[in-house]
Amino acid sequence: MDRQRKRKSAADRRAEIVDTVIELSAALGPDRVTTQHLADAVGVTQPAIFRHFATKTDIWEAVGDRVVKEIETVAIEVGESEDPVRAYLTKMAALVRSYPALPSIVSSRELQAQNEPLRSALVAALQVCRTQVIKLIGDGQARGTYRKDISAESMARLVMSTCSGMCVAWVIEDHAFDLATRSEETIEALSTMLAPC
Repeated sequence: MDRQRKRKSAADRRAEIVDTVIELSAALGPDRVTTQHLADAVGVTQPAIFRHFATKTDIWEAVGDRVVKEIETVAIEVGESEDPVRAYLTKMAALVRSYPALPSIVSSRELQAQNEPLRSALVAALQVCRTQVIKLIGDGQARGTYRKDISAESMARLVMSTCSGMCVAWVIEDHAFDLATRSEETIEALSTMLAPC
């Protein structure tokens, strides 16, 4: 007996579309994802995609919402750590392993030029994370965990830029190195540099 395929709810289908955009961004690059790629991967027609999202910009806004939520979650979790440098690098590396397209989405100027709400959301999320890391490094300086001759803001920029560079290299090199191992090596190097003299 043939069974009719169960239809997904609108919310489930929207979530599936967002997940698929992120997966395709990892495989193709975010700038190259088309609605035809998306429809083929989801197994629906292009008009079906546009029943859930009125425009391609709306799709990217939903992707941005997902990415922002994940980045802000890292900021919250780092706030519970005694060693924010270690926590930030470890958690961001884990996030990028879960979402390999993340560095490409965050750094794509073409994508962001076409999607101002996406760009604004990403800038805001990274600022939330930066503010949290600056505060926690300042707290660490007060406890004697980190050196005090470099400002907390400069340290936070160093940590976040190092993490970003490492994750982008992982994408560019097609995952040629183990991101968790590289993250640990980077943590040890930064910890030595930032330790009190």
